[in-house]
Amino acid sequence: MSVYKKFNGKRVKRKNKDYNRGTWYYEFRLDRRRYHKSIPEAATRKQAVSAERAAKSAIFENKYQTLTDTTTFTEFVDDVYYDYIEQNNVNTYSKRVFTKVLVKYFGKKPIRDITPEDCRKFLRARQGTPTIHGRARKPASINKELSTLSKILNLAKQERKVESNPLEFVPMLKESKPRERILTVEEKTRFDEVLHEDPIPFRLSTIAMNTGLRRGQILAIKLAHIDFEREILLAVPSKGRDSRQIPLNQTMLRLFREIEDEKPEGRIFPFKEFRKRWNNAMQRIGIEDFHFHDLKHAFATELIRRGNSPELVQLLFAHSDKAVTEIYINQKVELMRPAVNTLDDVQEIQGKIA
Repeated sequence: MSVYKKFNGKRVKRKNKDYNRGTWYYEFRLDRRRYHKSIPEAATRKQAVSAERAAKSAIFENKYQTLTDTTTFTEFVDDVYYDYIEQNNVNTYSKRVFTKVLVKYFGKKPIRDITPEDCRKFLRARQGTPTIHGRARKPASINKELSTLSKILNLAKQERKVESNPLEFVPMLKESKPRERILTVEEKTRFDEVLHEDPIPFRLSTIAMNTGLRRGQILAIKLAHIDFEREILLAVPSKGRDSRQIPLNQTMLRLFREIEDEKPEGRIFPFKEFRKRWNNAMQRIGIEDFHFHDLKHAFATELIRRGNSPELVQLLFAHSDKAVTEIYINQKVELMRPAVNTLDDVQEIQGKIA
């Protein structure tokens, strides 16, 4: 056991003149974790030691006592998880879609009884279940469901409904290479012409093409997030990252001024899901296999084409790893062509010398 006194932030021994003015502390390690706390109520070493024993006992009992809670998976989702996503997530629609699948599978099972093998069985079941369109389910889609399940179980751990998260022992599926889909020149022409007819998809795509923001971040924008004087947009947090400032070009400022004149209340796009609207717009245009997320590819590609460095694109995307940015930089071969073309002069000179 280790108890000692501190005065003005420093340890003091009995021979120190300020010893009697100091405060007792305990410090110990349990299960590789350090516990350190002041005991201002303790007047003697004996009382400090007693407080340390009580703290160890409480930690031990809290960690190793058998959980008797019988809350089912469905009950926990209804009582805790849905409140959590309403407070912390912008795009609650997708979270509820994933959760619906999980509730259907785990349902009335007590959440404390979910094991790693139960999670593996769920994973295998999803791999063997085709989509509503009869296609094989993609690993990325299953991983999103597993990620949602992991969050639910972590919340349950915080609420002391489970002792640990069983998904810690279940690896995510290996995902295929990210898609690289950008519009051809002809598709881009039709895209611009038709989208002008519907202001919602037009505004959404314009913001995506000029900021590189995700759909959920765009749908969360409020006028309060726009600083017209500094020409900055405060983007809401995404994927666990902090909120950040996005510089606005003149295209964005004109668009946001136009929206400001309409005096929207709350979010400037007052709906949570627009997939059906987007798909209908793509059908009218006659463009296949083009997702809203693909606009991020176009944003990065245009930045690179216009002479901006990958490091700058990485900063605009808020990627922690340059390799992530490379996913969105399309047509890399064409971007590199001018560099190798500079060698043509060398080859010509060498030919003349020979």
